Amino acid sequence: MLNNKLQHYIFFILLTSSQLFAQIGPELPPCENCDQLTLRVNPYTGFWYNPEQSGSGLNIEIKNRTVFGIYNGYDDEGKPVWFTFVGQLQPSSKTGVMWELDADLLEFKDGNSLNADYQAPTVLEPERQIHINFNHMSHASFSVDGGLMQNIVPLPYGLNYKAFFPEKTSLTIPELEGFWVFAFRVNTEVHPPNQYFVSGFHQPIMIHLYKAVYEEKEDGTGRVIFLANELQPVPELGLINGSVSCETFLDENNTLQGPICIYGTVGRAYKMSIGGISHDKLFGESENGYTFKAFRYDYCEFDSRGDITYVCEYDYSDNK
Repeated sequence: MLNNKLQHYIFFILLTSSQLFAQIGPELPPCENCDQLTLRVNPYTGFWYNPEQSGSGLNIEIKNRTVFGIYNGYDDEGKPVWFTFVGQLQPSSKTGVMWELDADLLEFKDGNSLNADYQAPTVLEPERQIHINFNHMSHASFSVDGGLMQNIVPLPYGLNYKAFFPEKTSLTIPELEGFWVFAFRVNTEVHPPNQYFVSGFHQPIMIHLYKAVYEEKEDGTGRVIFLANELQPVPELGLINGSVSCETFLDENNTLQGPICIYGTVGRAYKMSIGGISHDKLFGESENGYTFKAFRYDYCEFDSRGDITYVCEYDYSDNK
């Protein structure tokens, strides 16, 4: 029989090894057949949190790959604490990670209270460090001082969010209905540079995405689709109509896989990770190096009766 001291060491090794490799929070499912997709997209800016442990999180702003962030959490006594951090995004060589960030957590004290005269706070000598893996635009993992990694996602609010594929992931997809500006970058190795700008960028296109439609098949697979109505077709790219969709599928062993997301148009399919979808940005890449980024223009419905009109959620005019 093992003595108590040896049992303690074995328990400690098991505990620390599980902490080293375990992660908590919603995982990002792998993007099937996406090994050839290599481009990096900037992470989402805004509030991030772990939906499995709501009550703390990060506020992250990014400009030109420079990150300024705030961590809001609690100390050992349950009292609220906050730290700031600043650093540069570094391209990652890790599988499934686009960017990495290492930064000191800065703590402040002796500032003025609410409504009191201003008093400059004192910056304490940093004692903690944060590490963040930005796995995709809308999925990241972070740890403090080498502790347990937490998976985090942008804070959902103001729109309908739904986990369409709970068998595979708890990640939610926001309602994408509205007007979007799609910016495309062509592969100049396929199209001669004299047909396009040297950089390969093409004129942006206004596209309306319709409300989500979900269908579940008898074999257990499912698909959510946002139909696209393109208001400015570009014949060179074959963009007439299409859709943004995510779906699960069965592999050769009849095992449920996915979801895989695609922005599909006539003649081209841009693959998207579910982590490449947010409430106001989309990102996808084709197998031959074409990419697109989409930016939400407005939260509007589309009325195609007669002349094209906008039916917006908000009336921005002064004439009510």
